[in-house]
Amino acid sequence: SDANDISRYSRDSMQWAVGNGLVVGTDSGIHPKIEPKAKITRAQLAKIVDAYHFNTNDNKYLDVNDPTVFSELMDEAAFSDGAYAEKVASQLHYLKDKNPKLFDDELSKKDDKTKDAVRILLKMVVPDA
Repeated sequence: SDANDISRYSRDSMQWAVGNGLVVGTDSGIHPKIEPKAKITRAQLAKIVDAYHFNTNDNKYLDVNDPTVFSELMDEAAFSDGAYAEKVASQLHYLKDKNPKLFDDELSKKDDKTKDAVRILLKMVVPDA
């Protein structure tokens, strides 16, 4: 209902995000609002990130040479649950398989809670990992 508030330069991107279920709006009524001029909350951003992972089922988007990719995915591991945990597990396994040294280097920098979460999720994909 507030589509006209979306800046012209971002309309194609917003259309893609809405069309792929990444952005669903804030009102569950007949005419949901996107509120494109409002500040995004942490919960809204987390929902968009989760939706992106669910809707982008291809590991080719993960840069196996970028330490930030490893680090951020490991941080997500500490907070993932349910079906999302399976997605994170699969991505972690892919990264570990493609660049084990960088994987181990980044994991060594994490706190114990995150290390445990990463190990648990890897066991979901490879039980003897």
